[in-house]
Amino acid sequence: MTPAEFNTYWLPLGDALYRVALYLLEDKQDAEDAVQDLFLKLWEGSAQLESIKNPKAYAVMMMRNLCLDRIRVATRRPHESLSEQIPLFATQEDEFVNRDRLDRVMKAIESLPDRQKRVLILRTLDGLDYEDIARKEGMSPLNARVQLSSARKRLKELIQKE
Repeated sequence: MTPAEFNTYWLPLGDALYRVALYLLEDKQDAEDAVQDLFLKLWEGSAQLESIKNPKAYAVMMMRNLCLDRIRVATRRPHESLSEQIPLFATQEDEFVNRDRLDRVMKAIESLPDRQKRVLILRTLDGLDYEDIARKEGMSPLNARVQLSSARKRLKELIQKE
């Protein structure tokens, strides 16, 4: 993958990745660091990125996993800063596990009813609030919350079945 292709397909995902990291890490600096670490990790493995069919979903799943790893390590050794605790590069086994998780999540998302799927994507990936989702989907903000809650509950059930 060339730098131009990386800039075209992966760097524009920075805002969505930041929102995911901020949601999970609850700290602006840690979220920024996580996004930068993920971009470095993606660039280092850029030869394999050409086979990715949905870059946004792949990157969001990797960001989620990276943040959860950071949280897990931080709860074990809270006296160290996160940047000292997290290895920058994953092993091939980690990549295999991440791809497997991503495949399971993508299949589960695809099996959701269309409205739930759209609301989940608008909220989680696009970062829209409930009022914006409601306007976009022609529903009330309360209905948008209910649809999102139902989608998350269904996703959890589907993923746990596998």
